[in-house]
Amino acid sequence: MQNTYVEKTVKIPLSTQLEANVAIAANCKIEGGCVIKNTCIGSDCVIGKNVTIKNCIIDSKVRIEDNCELINTIILSGSIIK
Repeated sequence: MQNTYVEKTVKIPLSTQLEANVAIAANCKIEGGCVIKNTCIGSDCVIGKNVTIKNCIIDSKVRIEDNCELINTIILSGSIIK
């Protein structure tokens, strides 16, 4: 996990892969089977199961539902991705 920062309040299961250059702010919940790389995630986000996130900026209070794939994307605060 090169250059990875995760706040202590973040919940991440072992089945989720955090690859290089990831920052995750406080109070986020990430479900199992996710892959996250080169991404910043703001506080209070919920990320569903089997989500892939690469090269993204995700603002605070975002919800990403199961089985989504986000690549080269900016998500604004309060968004819901289905």
